[in-house]
Amino acid sequence: MNLREASKEDIRIFRKVIPNRNILSNGNITFYIKDNYIFEIDNIRDSYAGINFYGITVVNKETFKYIESETVNTFNEIIDYITNYKEEEE
Repeated sequence: MNLREASKEDIRIFRKVIPNRNILSNGNITFYIKDNYIFEIDNIRDSYAGINFYGITVVNKETFKYIESETVNTFNEIIDYITNYKEEEE
């Protein structure tokens, strides 16, 4: 698996494609790179409402294209998602 933390340049590319932030975000965001994809991982927590999950947003860094967003419940599911990620053919 070719997974690594995103560089500042990768994050800049991601923000060009998706400039807005999720209103539910508490700011606990991490970026990863695998192949040509940038993955934004956002831990959404609201102890008042009892909400705790992870949002994953995928951007193709070569085409500057938003691909998809997904939610998962655990960090292990994030690793599985990124490890097995393949962009669907259009």
